[in-house]
Amino acid sequence: MDAKEFYLYSSACIRRNVVIYPKVINNSGCYKIVINVNGKEKVKDEIYKTEAYKRKTIIKTPTGVKELIEVIPSYHDKVAEYYKEIAIKNKYLQ
Repeated sequence: MDAKEFYLYSSACIRRNVVIYPKVINNSGCYKIVINVNGKEKVKDEIYKTEAYKRKTIIKTPTGVKELIEVIPSYHDKVAEYYKEIAIKNKYLQ
């Protein structure tokens, strides 16, 4: 997402009192995303870092053990993604 797109989605949300920001959870550069709607905060469970990273998850299946590798985006990208998702879902751009 480029700067113009980010401005378009974030400004539409902010005008309607929806603010999204990272919250530091420790000093090693880990963050959780907070969505603040009219002063009510909702903290997401996923942990993000300043850079995208890969997370390995091992799951058991009936045929054996399977390893999943999931790419977790940086908190910058996730904040932008949430602004876009909320603006489109609630039709803030119209």
